[in-house]
Amino acid sequence: MGKSFSSEIYRLIGWYLLFAFLWILLSDHVASLFFTNINALTEAQTIKGGCFILATTLFLFLLLKRMVRNIEKVALVDTLTLLPNRIAFKREIDARCREAQRNKKQFYVLSVDLEKFSDFNNEHGHEKGDLLLLNLAAGLQREISARYYIARISADEFGIIGALTERGDSSYLHDAALIAKQAEDICTAISPRPIKAHIALATYPENAKDCKGIIRCLDIALNYAKSHPHTAFTEYQESYRVNLFDRLTMVEELIRAIDKKEFSVVYQPQWDFSTNHWHGAEVLVRWYHPTLGVISPIQFIEIAEEEGLIGQITEIVFAKAFAELKKFEIFRTHLSTISFNFSYAIIGNRSCVAVLEKKIEEAMIPQTPEIVIELTETAMVQNVAATKALLERWKTLGVKFSIDDFGTGYTSLSQLQQLPIDEIKIDRSFIAGIPIQPTSNEITKAILAMSQKLEKTVIAEGVETSEQSEFLQANGCQVVQGYLYSKPLDIRQLKAALENPPNLA
Repeated sequence: MGKSFSSEIYRLIGWYLLFAFLWILLSDHVASLFFTNINALTEAQTIKGGCFILATTLFLFLLLKRMVRNIEKVALVDTLTLLPNRIAFKREIDARCREAQRNKKQFYVLSVDLEKFSDFNNEHGHEKGDLLLLNLAAGLQREISARYYIARISADEFGIIGALTERGDSSYLHDAALIAKQAEDICTAISPRPIKAHIALATYPENAKDCKGIIRCLDIALNYAKSHPHTAFTEYQESYRVNLFDRLTMVEELIRAIDKKEFSVVYQPQWDFSTNHWHGAEVLVRWYHPTLGVISPIQFIEIAEEEGLIGQITEIVFAKAFAELKKFEIFRTHLSTISFNFSYAIIGNRSCVAVLEKKIEEAMIPQTPEIVIELTETAMVQNVAATKALLERWKTLGVKFSIDDFGTGYTSLSQLQQLPIDEIKIDRSFIAGIPIQPTSNEITKAILAMSQKLEKTVIAEGVETSEQSEFLQANGCQVVQGYLYSKPLDIRQLKAALENPPNLA
């Protein structure tokens, strides 16, 4: 609650007091004007009325003043943990900056951010998430509150302000490392699964000289800490700002590209050895930047996932692919499947999942190619319960599922049995070594043999040589995909490829 609100309340009360005072002075005159047709007010009644108004006004003034103070107090407290909130945190930094400037001191500020706390909430429920935050707040207060100012500054982030020290004193680094260790220990003790605490640090006046600058430095250091999780804490460095600039520029451009719908799709056909014809096609996203040209997914997908933008991009991809595939009859008659990549970051996004589910339902018309959703092994093991629920629900819509980049993640045989998986895609890193590298040969053979036992369709991606193709066919691989057969094609090129398939017999 800002000062302007308080000032407005007090000003209104002041006007009310002035009105009451004038009423007392002019009460007889007012009475003669407004009460001519009833009994005139006596002087005693006027005095009593004036005293009553004055007493009432004074009471209201004191009551409202107390209410304003209570409202301001509540507005500065986090309702869950009862710690100071972000507004109070910023005010305290401002006050420390003024004090440090006046006394030529220094102080540091820490940010403690819980990694993937939203995933924890989705998996265990918000009640357990709130309990974790309460326990962490209590642990921080118990361990360090006597020496530091602690606040909850966002849903999964706590701020800690250190005491003022002499400039040039580096002992704060030891204190910060100790706090980082304590926060890590608290998270480990109170969570049913390990939760990483990312710690960022910024110093006044070395890094910034006001609250806004300090918060900015903390955000930059926190971004760096998330990409370098093996350090106890990350102290802000100017070089991080330069590195982050490229990332921030990319994020801004992605947001603009989503708004302008600059994303398009291409299709890479898949060849079926058993029919000696095209089997299906994988939908791949392309970003056509107005000045930079085509930007590869390798350059932006990971950032889109981390910044929460991948859901909107996937919605655009689904919409464009379904719209294009409806244009030509040949896609319904010559393709058995159409595959889409599905990021782990979408699984917990209920609104995005609902939008995609509606698009799938609308696309599932008779004689439509079967829709296959490709999930990476990382997506499957990060949130097994949510993944299983999604797969089972979409199975009822007729959707099939594929494990993408198989062999590079952590999928266990038990998970292959538990989850309704239809396809396994062998990662291109294994295919690249065929037939020269014995290890790649044996791993690929093992995956093919296991898949046959589990009755799963196997697709080998990244096939670029005839030797690789012959090896895969000889060892029981059903479907292949790669530049040996076709590069990714736009919709009209795909139509031409289906009308004139290559002779690879």
